[in-house]
Amino acid sequence: MKKAILEQSKGLESLPLSMIYCSDWVKINFGHSSVTIPGVNLGSMGLPGKSEASYVEGSRHFEFSDNSLIVPTWLGKALTFTDGEPERVAREIAGRTLAFLDRN
Repeated sequence: MKKAILEQSKGLESLPLSMIYCSDWVKINFGHSSVTIPGVNLGSMGLPGKSEASYVEGSRHFEFSDNSLIVPTWLGKALTFTDGEPERVAREIAGRTLAFLDRN
């Protein structure tokens, strides 16, 4: 039974894949962003033609959770959770995610 399941399994190349990184990670080459972004966009990872990878310019890792929207902006800036535009980053992430889901 396990062998049949493994033979039927396809992997990530059979699924539409969307990856969005923060620009902080791209700048320091963290999270395999230097491999993942080009790999997905060149069709090496995820379903070719249906997958995409990119990053949000001027974003920090903490802005990819609700932390920067809960913490007051002045405090988030002092703690380096945000550069001061958490709403813009959240809107851009949401917009890209919804566009990806609509296409797939």
